[in-house]
Amino acid sequence: MSSQKNLDTSVGLLFVSDMISAVLVGFALCQSLIYFMQYAKDKAYIKILVAVTLICEVVHQGIISFTLYWYTITNFGQFSVFDRFIWSLCVPCIPNAFAIVLSQSFFIMRIWYIGKKTRLLVYPLFAMVFVEFTLAMYMVGKALRCNSFAEYAAFKNMAIGRISLTAGIDVTIAITLVMSLHHSKTGYRRTDGMLNTLILYAMSTGAVTAVWALATVAAIVTTGISFTVLFFYYILGRLYFNSILTSLNVRHSIQAASASDGTVSFGTKSKERASTVRVMIDTSITTSGETDKTAF
Repeated sequence: MSSQKNLDTSVGLLFVSDMISAVLVGFALCQSLIYFMQYAKDKAYIKILVAVTLICEVVHQGIISFTLYWYTITNFGQFSVFDRFIWSLCVPCIPNAFAIVLSQSFFIMRIWYIGKKTRLLVYPLFAMVFVEFTLAMYMVGKALRCNSFAEYAAFKNMAIGRISLTAGIDVTIAITLVMSLHHSKTGYRRTDGMLNTLILYAMSTGAVTAVWALATVAAIVTTGISFTVLFFYYILGRLYFNSILTSLNVRHSIQAASASDGTVSFGTKSKERASTVRVMIDTSITTSGETDKTAF
């Protein structure tokens, strides 16, 4: 019975995490293909961001699959190895941390492009992201020196603080985007409808990652540094990357839904507000016979 319990709470969770991660990576690959085919004219740095994050996710998937193989095949029947903390348990946190940082940076830059009133928040947010990434790398360095979960348990409080910071950044980004988009409403039905859709996406993407990060914190508090925590954390990076891809690939759909004839009129009430909508959806916008193409 104890052996079965060890399997369920250790390699069993690793297996489930590997399967879910594989599905999300497959979804990300499809989304990435759609992005590069439909948005070939996006600025180079956005395409580089997508490509680098995709590479991080594929590398991450390969390492956790190797870890599963090591526990289940290489050491088949040796239940004592479930207490060992091997290098491939913590190394996936490196590409995972990169994926989270790149995703959060992407949405922070959206805050920058919305308008001058929200730009002051960009600097502290980037500072928080830097601290978050530094803590992640520090913890990986410490984990590589640990031989068991018991040794790594000394960093429980640091792990709680770091993941809580991740959730806090997500909530702040989502609230800032929602408030900025709401204040950008012009009074025109089509424009406001588009902004309402963008608000919904900002809320949903921020909520998903923040809730999952808080679930990771709850796992650390209740189980310590364990396979349960790794289950939540391994999937976390996938959610961030898919939030980027969803945000990028939904732009054509938003534009099509905002105007059946494919033309969006912003009027002349506010030049700054009109540019805000262009910033957020990155689509061709026709006004008085002219087409404007913007990176964000």
